[in-house]
Amino acid sequence: MIRKISAILLVMTTILATTIMPTNAIANTYTPALSDISNHWAKVSIYYLVEKGGITGYSDGTFKPDKIITYAEFLKIALCVATGKAYASAAGEHWAMGVYNEAVKLGIVTSAEMDVPDFDKAIPREDMALILVRVNQKIFGASDVDITGVQGKIADYSSISKDRAAYVLQAYRLGFLEGSNGYFSPSSSATRAQAAQVMYRLLVSDARIDYTTLRDVRDGDTEVIVVSNITELMATESSTKKGNVTVLIKDGEYKLSKGLCITGDNVTYASYSGKRDAVILNGDFSASHIFWVMSDNVTIKDMTLGRVNNHAIQIHGELDADNTVVKNVRFFDIKEQFIKGSFSQSSVSYSDDCIVEDCFFEFTGNEAFQYYTGGIDVHRGKNWIVRNNTFRNIQRISGALTEGAIHFWSASEGTLVEGNIIINCDRGIMLGFDNSPHYNGVVKNNFVQTSRDVGIYICTSQNTKVYNNTVFSYPGYSNSIEYRFSTMGTMIINNLTNGAISSRDGGTATLENNISSADRTWFVNADKGDLHLSENASSSVDRGKDLLEVSIDIDGELRESGKYNVGADET
Repeated sequence: MIRKISAILLVMTTILATTIMPTNAIANTYTPALSDISNHWAKVSIYYLVEKGGITGYSDGTFKPDKIITYAEFLKIALCVATGKAYASAAGEHWAMGVYNEAVKLGIVTSAEMDVPDFDKAIPREDMALILVRVNQKIFGASDVDITGVQGKIADYSSISKDRAAYVLQAYRLGFLEGSNGYFSPSSSATRAQAAQVMYRLLVSDARIDYTTLRDVRDGDTEVIVVSNITELMATESSTKKGNVTVLIKDGEYKLSKGLCITGDNVTYASYSGKRDAVILNGDFSASHIFWVMSDNVTIKDMTLGRVNNHAIQIHGELDADNTVVKNVRFFDIKEQFIKGSFSQSSVSYSDDCIVEDCFFEFTGNEAFQYYTGGIDVHRGKNWIVRNNTFRNIQRISGALTEGAIHFWSASEGTLVEGNIIINCDRGIMLGFDNSPHYNGVVKNNFVQTSRDVGIYICTSQNTKVYNNTVFSYPGYSNSIEYRFSTMGTMIINNLTNGAISSRDGGTATLENNISSADRTWFVNADKGDLHLSENASSSVDRGKDLLEVSIDIDGELRESGKYNVGADET
């Protein structure tokens, strides 16, 4: 891993004018065996910081991502990762005393802002903002940025301590932090996973939040409704019609006999705790849907949705429903498509600019209930982003194939599919189908392990970029990537597969730097979908072509110019 760490430091030097170079480098403690984060929304940032040595797992092999983080722990992460150094404490002192003394020396904190009695207390979010901004300035040499207009993105700005407000605004503007449903919650604590995520954003510019995409909420602009039972939850269907409403759902399982129609703009449904496994909306196969989205700027996040007869979420493109965000949602046991983007032949409207990220889609048994099912199925979607999701067991053991994990068609365009992990699915990623086209898609940095059919299917699809994916196909099917029918203008570069990359029925594409002869021993565990490279994969290391579109790999690791690996994983 030495080469990757060197590349990261080089890029950080260029971007942030780093003035302190690491000496006495901390040990590389990276391990992929943390048992409780394999499907966690923050796994990329956690693995990154574990590898850098700023945070570790526990002796039982867990990371405990939802455990609250303390002042001392957060200061250690920030300082050790940013400087690349370890800081020892004297015998008898608190373990963090060495880190704290160096932080005071560098001007990261003062004794008035943090002192020894605070070490083992939960750190408030506003103090996290202070440390992040100070590290950026004192260690990386960054200057203040223009914070004009940022205050309007924070609904509870008036509750931030006066001496922390400037740091919160800087952290927002730089993309290190974001609120939940417009609220920053300055005095709230943070989990170990959340701390890893914000530090990752500090260190990796591509991971930062674009603050301009955050809705201008201002004080009092959004009504917040907190619900704790099924009656209160169902009543929100009427309350949200006027728009500008956030519904926060208290922990528990909610049995729905029917779904919720969202018809107002600027509506959010989220768990109160932010923990997706703590709030379960269960249709119990009585409801056809959980949510119908019929309006603009709808967010559904931090919850679990399952057991409905049709779709967990249907986004109505025929009604021009745009800007839906689905984030950190677990979907389970849906009889048809988990997320459906619908259309009508009588309407020219599309669903535009929707995002599905950090979600988990699965059948909890070994297969789907029927063949007519899929993870994400979108007709007439424009500029959708599907990233950093996991799909599992979307398959039938025999009979007709399911759609698999991801499918965009019916003149969809501009789809970005990146960083997803697809395990034990009939098919992986499909753009277009038969005579139903797709235009201008990008498929990059995905792990795809299929059980019956093709991994990546580009069909009647124009100007598609298929870059740095790793596909391990079921041995009974010969092709890992296919381009078919009137497909043209497609670029297939730097992909690592165990099956052929093939044209069917006249499809055309440009192929460069692909390897289609991978063996299962090249991967950590191909049969279970872990397609990180093993020590046997030397044939794919440093053999790729430099591509600006894939400057980081599936784990968020920076790729070094001139030494790109083939496939989604750098080593």
